[in-house]
Amino acid sequence: QPHGEDCAQCRPLRQGERRLDARHGDEVGTVTLTVEGEMDLGRFKTWLGTFVWEDAGRLGMEAYRYKGLLSIRGEAERYFLQGVHDTFELEPGPSPVTGDAPRSRFVFIGKSLDEAYFRTHLRALVEQRTPSERE
Repeated sequence: QPHGEDCAQCRPLRQGERRLDARHGDEVGTVTLTVEGEMDLGRFKTWLGTFVWEDAGRLGMEAYRYKGLLSIRGEAERYFLQGVHDTFELEPGPSPVTGDAPRSRFVFIGKSLDEAYFRTHLRALVEQRTPSERE
C-alpha cells in the first residue's frame, strides 16, 4: 500500500534528510576533495602513513576506505591510491590528458572525518610546506 503525504517514515526523505545504516550511525561520511597542483610522492606517502597509523586515532577519525588519483611532481603518469583502514597502495596510472592542469582527486569514507584536516594537509603537500605554516 502506498504511503500518504503524512507518512512519518517518508517525511524525512522528502525533506532531503538521508538515512544511514544503523550499524554505522550518523558519524560515517564521505570527504571528496580536488587539490590543484602536483605533490611529492615521498612526502605524500609519509603524510598518509602518519594519518592512518597515528593522527586518525588521535583525532577520533576512522578511515574505512579511500581512493585517489594523484598528480606527482616529476612523474609523467598520475598515481592511483587505494586504501582500506591502515593499509594502502600507490601504483602508476594513466598519463594526464595533454593540456589538463595538474590536480589530485581524493575520496575518503569513514567515521568522524574532518574535511578541513584533509584540505589543509593535502594543500600543504602541493605547496611544499608544513600544515602549520601560514599561506
